[in-house]
Amino acid sequence: MTHALIAKNKIGFIEGTISATLETKQPTKYAIWNQCNSMILSWLTHSVEADLAKGIIHAKSAHQVWQDLKDQFSQKYTPTIFHIQKFIATITQGTMFVYANAVGKLTKALNYCVFLLPNGSIL
Repeated sequence: MTHALIAKNKIGFIEGTISATLETKQPTKYAIWNQCNSMILSWLTHSVEADLAKGIIHAKSAHQVWQDLKDQFSQKYTPTIFHIQKFIATITQGTMFVYANAVGKLTKALNYCVFLLPNGSIL
């Protein structure tokens, strides 16, 4: 999802760096923001299970939805991160290819899980 948002230059909507202007003060800017925000909310709605989508439909901000999803799902990755970190710390070198392949895959999995944590923090 983040790759698509970066490619479309919309990542700021979920990061919170692109925020709404007051509708009464700048109606044109607000209309553009609202259109983009609604499009991202639609993408998020169609990217999750039906039960979660019900809550997104009534949301006002893509940033808030993203934070809520991140908060909800980052907690379940905490044990996974611990086990991956532990496994990486105890891995020993067999053949260079197997070692590099295993560490590469584990590091990729760890980076994905850490991305889901609030503020990208590691336990």
